Amino acid sequence: MVGEPFTSPQGLALTRDEKRLFVADYSKGLFVIDLRTKKVTNLAPAPDVTLLGIDGLYTYKGGLLAVQNGVNPARLVRLFPDRGLSRIERLEVVEANNPAFDEPTLGVMVGDNFYLVANSQWGAIDEQGRLAPPEKLKEHVVLKIDLGARRSRE
Repeated sequence: MVGEPFTSPQGLALTRDEKRLFVADYSKGLFVIDLRTKKVTNLAPAPDVTLLGIDGLYTYKGGLLAVQNGVNPARLVRLFPDRGLSRIERLEVVEANNPAFDEPTLGVMVGDNFYLVANSQWGAIDEQGRLAPPEKLKEHVVLKIDLGARRSRE
């Protein structure tokens, strides 16, 4: 997945039937690839939705779950694509403004629970790739978010 149309792919998620692959590009948005034909489609966002800054992507209950650390505030969102997988019809914020968030990043789904690295601390790495001294680092925080308790009205 090097080169056009991607510049910074950050998340992959298969459709339930495993025939298409969602690709989150940090600076270009959300794409879907038909794995048989290799056709790439850029999913259009609804007018009030941004698909930029996604740093983790997961399928969940017919939609997608995305970690967005490239927006302010950083957040965990559910995305609802249309049936034809040509656009995202709406976005629902699951978690935002959490005091533990320091560039939240990847996670894992376990049933209806999403375990998320809340504080990746990317800011603790300098331009030469060196990690800040231990006294400047924080303990890692992994949040457990019960999505079953936060079901949207679909």
